[in-house]
Amino acid sequence: MNLRTYVAIHLGVPDSGLPWLDGMIWESLRTKLAGQAMQGLLAGMLASGEPLEAKESANMCIAYVGALLAEMDKKEQP
Repeated sequence: MNLRTYVAIHLGVPDSGLPWLDGMIWESLRTKLAGQAMQGLLAGMLASGEPLEAKESANMCIAYVGALLAEMDKKEQP
C-alpha cells in the first residue's frame, strides 16, 4: 500500500487513485453523513414536537446526503 492510499483510507478522502477504493470511501462517507443528518433531523423534530415518520425522515436524510456528496464530487481539487 502506498502512502496516498493509506492517507485516503484513514482520512476518509476518496482520492486514493484506485476507483474501487474511492467508491468504498464514498460509500463509507455517505453512511456516516446520513447517520449524522438523521440524528440532527430527529433531534430537531423532537424539539419542535413534530410527529416522527421514520421512513420519510430516512429518505429525506438520504436525499440530503446524496446532494451534499454530489456537490463535493463536483468541487475541483486545489
